Amino acid sequence: MSLRLPGRALALLLLLLAGCAGFDLSELPDAPLAVIYRNREETERIAERLANRKPKPPPAPGQAHVFRVETLEDALGLGKGRAERFRAGLQGRLAFVDPRTAEVRPANFVPRGARPLDWSSDHRRLLFVSRHRGSSQIYEWDTTSREVHPLTTGRGSWRGAAYGPGDARILVRVDPLQRGAGGGGSRLFLWTPGRRPQRLTDGPADGHPVVSPAGDLVVFNHADAQGRITVATVDPRGGPIRVLTHGRDASFSPDGSFLVYSARSRGHWKLWRMWPDGSGKHPFGKSPYDEHEPQVSPDGRFVVYLGTRQKVDPEPLLMVRPLAGGSDRPIEIDGSALGPIW
Repeated sequence: MSLRLPGRALALLLLLLAGCAGFDLSELPDAPLAVIYRNREETERIAERLANRKPKPPPAPGQAHVFRVETLEDALGLGKGRAERFRAGLQGRLAFVDPRTAEVRPANFVPRGARPLDWSSDHRRLLFVSRHRGSSQIYEWDTTSREVHPLTTGRGSWRGAAYGPGDARILVRVDPLQRGAGGGGSRLFLWTPGRRPQRLTDGPADGHPVVSPAGDLVVFNHADAQGRITVATVDPRGGPIRVLTHGRDASFSPDGSFLVYSARSRGHWKLWRMWPDGSGKHPFGKSPYDEHEPQVSPDGRFVVYLGTRQKVDPEPLLMVRPLAGGSDRPIEIDGSALGPIW
């Protein structure tokens, strides 16, 4: 019996009580969701380990807590070494989810631990990060030729990427000079084939870049002066950064007219919308969960996000919210998923 079945059953009951039958999953676009996937057995194993995990001590006074924020991927690794996580099946693997049928198709062409980062606008190419010889590197998969090409190589580590203007990419490089700050610093770079990467930000902790459809704006997670996570922007041609709001993990609508992001409100993470200039901020929709990692659908009608019932949830729900209004619905996969990219 699944260790998480009672929690999932309760979660689905709450959705039914909220009137979740507002739309049919067949209305969703057929573009696949790229996710980090763990099957049922792996999910149950993580639940067991979480139940026995000792709580972490609070951050030291004055320490920028942006470095203490546990991403769901890191938290569910449970702080184990890579070899142990691999043997235990805790890393998960890159997979593709059909949003209409909830069918999961593992990406067997990459090793475990790979994480999806960004689809090209035509959904023919996918950027992902994977470890190679002790460092994290960025790769691109061509869905037509079925070939994988490295974008970065060498001793440096890269943890994120997004499709930029033209043939450029926005890359996130780990900054070894700032690892003593409690978890590792990072900065954004503009990379164009045949050229050296150009630095766009100075850190200390920048990541999760997304680029406007017009290619004229990079939106990313940034640590402010107090160490809080904010949504910020920078021109891909260079220039100063501009903080838009407190929050994280923004996603553009396909036409670039608005952003969806996750922000803390009254002790919980909820979905918000705003214009790309930071104006018009407002929450939208509601659920009984904390709401993380939103991604606007390719047709601009829906948002997929992760719904969690506790700070570190071994089985977050893959949820869909209609942007025009209405109740949310779960995509009920067999197992658990993180980091959806649509």
